[in-house]
Amino acid sequence: MEVNASSRNEILIPRPGIKVLVEIVLLPHHYPDQKAGSEISFRLRDFRLESLQLAPDAFASSYQHEKQFTEDLWRQRLENPYAQHIIAVMGKATDSESNRDSLGLALKSWAGMIVVHHRSSSEDIEPARSPWESTPSPKSMNMTGSTSFHLNGFSVHPSARRVGLGQRLIQAALQYTRDAAAADGLRYAKVTVIVDSSNPAALAIYEKCGFVTVKESAYQVGEGPPRVARNMIQEIMVQEA
Repeated sequence: MEVNASSRNEILIPRPGIKVLVEIVLLPHHYPDQKAGSEISFRLRDFRLESLQLAPDAFASSYQHEKQFTEDLWRQRLENPYAQHIIAVMGKATDSESNRDSLGLALKSWAGMIVVHHRSSSEDIEPARSPWESTPSPKSMNMTGSTSFHLNGFSVHPSARRVGLGQRLIQAALQYTRDAAAADGLRYAKVTVIVDSSNPAALAIYEKCGFVTVKESAYQVGEGPPRVARNMIQEIMVQEA
């Protein structure tokens, strides 16, 4: 299922007197040519690697690990129909209406990102395990409908924090799950996320968006120190009986 759209909201960023236009964009899975697809996959790679560098304790992965990923791997993730990348881009409120399609917007400066993974299993994802390992690939073609969804890769650039952008991204991800589940004929959708307990800002945003902690799990990233993760869940009604 593919749902590509954008929405707008004017907010004030932490620079006095500057009003910006925030666009929430669902990145396309298909691109008109090789150049366009490569450009967006490079932006995905750069934003993800910068996020890992800026907040290494917020992720169950590392910059050292993901900087070794090939261009093909980033492109495969971007084009996987069972993983929806949602980004936030910012521009001046006086910008023209041109280039506000998904591709044009994706070429602007990225301020935040979150990924929604479709899952055919309701089993818990282990904190130290990448959700990409349980996300179906296009080649499998055996997934008839998502029984649950998992949020991952949530990040907001420091220059765009404390203005509600993180909450907007999570709300957009939840709306995407409603639309995707409705397209599969489901009445309810289960959405999960794993958040490190040392990240109170992210925990607070997810709780504000309706997620509740169901358990805590100890884990370790590589040879790093022991860490504790919170498994959070939200069950949302997709459509009335």
